[in-house]
Amino acid sequence: MTVAVVERTVVISDLHMAAGGRRDDFCADAAFSGFLDDLRRRAGEGAGRTRLVVLGDLLDFGRVPAQPRDPCARALLRLERIAETHPDVFAAVGRLLAAGVEVVVVPGNHDMELMDARVWRAFAELLGADRAGARLRFELWIVRLPGLLYAEHGQQHHDVNRIPALLDAH
Repeated sequence: MTVAVVERTVVISDLHMAAGGRRDDFCADAAFSGFLDDLRRRAGEGAGRTRLVVLGDLLDFGRVPAQPRDPCARALLRLERIAETHPDVFAAVGRLLAAGVEVVVVPGNHDMELMDARVWRAFAELLGADRAGARLRFELWIVRLPGLLYAEHGQQHHDVNRIPALLDAH
């Protein structure tokens, strides 16, 4: 008997979750959380590997007002406000991780603050990625899965949004 091993990779991008109000265009919390829960259920149904690739701009830090002068403190406050506004989405991603689904996050030009190790740790904690078996992974710019996928957010090809020293960051 031959067992087929399925590799399922789902790619999403540009949700731009902010902190509610008129500055937050994301209003599909219930639908998106349901989608993530369905992905989790499907991952548990059979052999193989399931991966969610978040290809930039899951969050939109610039649309969240925050006062601190220190950039890291400002980003941490913005992250906390986004998580408070979208608790169902954060919980659904946490359930994916707890179920053993790999989640790969590539920061985009609107959530580049995730590149700061302190902000990334806070993000991981909000998702519950500190639990045993959680598979949260950070990719600087490009997700390359040989023979399957090559993907990038794309801001590096835009003269206004590119970050010249991006590859020097890590």
